[in-house]
Amino acid sequence: MTGALDKTAVGARIVFRFFACLAGVWFFGFCVFLLNMPTKQPNLKELYELHSKRADAIVVLTGGRARIKCAIDILEKNYASALFISGVGVCASLRNFSVYMNNKALSCSKTYLGYKAQDTLGNAHEIKQFLWKQGFNSIILVTSDYHILRSLLLLRYAGVDAEVVLYPVFSQNKRRKWLTLALREYNAILYFFLSKAFEAI
Repeated sequence: MTGALDKTAVGARIVFRFFACLAGVWFFGFCVFLLNMPTKQPNLKELYELHSKRADAIVVLTGGRARIKCAIDILEKNYASALFISGVGVCASLRNFSVYMNNKALSCSKTYLGYKAQDTLGNAHEIKQFLWKQGFNSIILVTSDYHILRSLLLLRYAGVDAEVVLYPVFSQNKRRKWLTLALREYNAILYFFLSKAFEAI
């Protein structure tokens, strides 16, 4: 009887240590994720104007007015040749976004809409197709700060090999729940790549 209890205790300790190790690995990964998250927006004037060049396109993922406004502002400052808005609704048109444009004629002529994407991976594939059609090789990626690393990872997973400048958008309305949003993004990354790993087994 004592021997059976000892075996049960040993088994419980092994299970506990296993899950403790998993938790440690998860926590370490989350810390790395946070450390790699951009904390400020890049100086586009320094990146482009001082080097007499600009990006081929700005790509922005829908999900908030601040993202769209920021992307259009970058376009109107002439830091890129075109703007691609990925994941718009099926009924959307350029008119829906003109409220954010100071120079409507110029901005509309350089803005393209993507209607197919339903999620971030869909955005990645839609962006890849757009870049391929246009022959573009460099982009400014605009999305929320907590979302930008997952967006970049999925762009690379989808096969986008363009030069990418990350341009995070910081929303004051989401500051209070920033950690919750970051946790959601990190777990989404883990879930996606683990599910793909299991599919390959």
